[in-house]
Amino acid sequence: MRVGSRLLILKLAIATALLACVLLAMHFLLPGLTGQRGTGSGAGAPVVAQVGSVRVALPRDGRGMPTGPAVAQEAARQFSAFAKELHAELGPALGAQPPTGTIAIHVFASHAEALAFAKERKMKQDPAHPSGFYDPAAWTLAATLRPARELLALLFHLAAHLVMERAGGPEAEWSPWLLKGMGMCFEQGASPSGWMRLSTAARHDAAVILALEARNAHVPLHMLVVGGQELFRGPLGALAYREAGLLVAFLLWGNQGKHRDALARYIQLERQPGPVPPGSFKAIFGATPSELEKEWLAFLRTIAR
Repeated sequence: MRVGSRLLILKLAIATALLACVLLAMHFLLPGLTGQRGTGSGAGAPVVAQVGSVRVALPRDGRGMPTGPAVAQEAARQFSAFAKELHAELGPALGAQPPTGTIAIHVFASHAEALAFAKERKMKQDPAHPSGFYDPAAWTLAATLRPARELLALLFHLAAHLVMERAGGPEAEWSPWLLKGMGMCFEQGASPSGWMRLSTAARHDAAVILALEARNAHVPLHMLVVGGQELFRGPLGALAYREAGLLVAFLLWGNQGKHRDALARYIQLERQPGPVPPGSFKAIFGATPSELEKEWLAFLRTIAR
């Protein structure tokens, strides 16, 4: 065989080997690359449903969690109804306008995927739920997949923070009890249509708080209102979150809405730059937190289970 022929055969063999290597690399790399574009790596395009201005994207592979078109559609429907009720209830006090674009909800199969998505978009992470993220400017929420009821509770919690931060702007310094209480109030299933629709979890929390109060082991309302971030980050943080949620529910719906208008005025004050002036709570609600506690505890007794 001539030398030229041998060289030609060698070149063809090398080219064939290189092509095989390229194809093998594409086989392993492409699924990962395409998975990053969707909701959930390796799962292809997410399952998307839209109701009104709300668009929900779920991972196609839920890794044991419920997913699919029907789940996405129901989540979009319930969140859309919640958003309308929330705006009707708190929109005037917050000076909030309905979104002109889309409320985008991205749900991921793992925390790592949700975190990467949030970091890329510089979203805020919720301290009470590290697997929940929100972007007030973009009307965007992100979370990890979980059972439908738990997922909606988390999204309601995030939505309350998103709306309040949009209303307050960068210079507002929301009181921790109010900001965290709003999130917990709606997470616990307190529908804006009335406190009688408080969830079983909220009613259970009420019973626990009453039992602790009987032993002087709860967080008194004065401490809850003036305690600041340190209270919610400390050993009593979990209890403080739940008490704050039930305090907001009481101010919205307790005693036939007796304190609803006062809460609206207090929210309007909180929206202003800087912290609220000392004594603002009593000036607006007509009582100090300590003086209001007896009435709040009576409200808890009506809903405790």
